[in-house]
Amino acid sequence: MKAAVRDVAAALSREIRLVIARDPGLCQAIGDPDRLLPPITVESMESTDWASATFVGQHHRLELRIDSDGSDPALAVARLSVLLVAAEIELTGHFVAEIAVVGAEIADRSHGHSLSVVVEALTIED
Repeated sequence: MKAAVRDVAAALSREIRLVIARDPGLCQAIGDPDRLLPPITVESMESTDWASATFVGQHHRLELRIDSDGSDPALAVARLSVLLVAAEIELTGHFVAEIAVVGAEIADRSHGHSLSVVVEALTIED
């Protein structure tokens, strides 16, 4: 992955984390009512160049793991899906044309849940 593309994907990952931290309902569903940045691990991050007849950008796929102590992980995934679509995500030199949660798995663990979330985004160069 080229450095500039990697930088955009890393910035997108940071912005997704901030979307989560800014929403008290999502933080509650995750089990983080203090609205600190929840424990999110980027399991994988892939970016590929994308172009149309008039635009140039990148397609990004991020696989995130969110460790959750919340009682309703399905609500957390649904809420994240809605929040990402509505979010005003700012990236230097790019804008987010599309973003969506395209997959999610919830695994029980001894103290809560582990949410595996796949987010795909299309960013376009300004």
